[in-house]
Amino acid sequence: MGQKGVDVRMESQVQKLFPYSVECKNQETWSVPAWIKQAKENKKKGTDWLLFCRRNNFKTIVVMDVNAFFKLLERIQ
Repeated sequence: MGQKGVDVRMESQVQKLFPYSVECKNQETWSVPAWIKQAKENKKKGTDWLLFCRRNNFKTIVVMDVNAFFKLLERIQ
C-alpha cells in the first residue's frame, strides 16, 4: 500500500502459475472505473489485471477483463 505498482508482489515462479497483476481496494465509496484504470496502468508484462474490491459488511468481489476470464476458463478445462 502506498507503493507504486501492483498491490500483491509475487516471485517469478508464482507469477507463472498465477499470471495476474493484483490491485486491492477496501473503501466505503467505490470508484470502479478509476480502480480499473489504475489496475491496467500497474499491470505487469505477461499478466492480466485483477481487481479485488471490498467494503465493510460486504463480501469481497473480484473484477477482471472478460477476455482474461475466458482465458482462465480455457486453462481450467
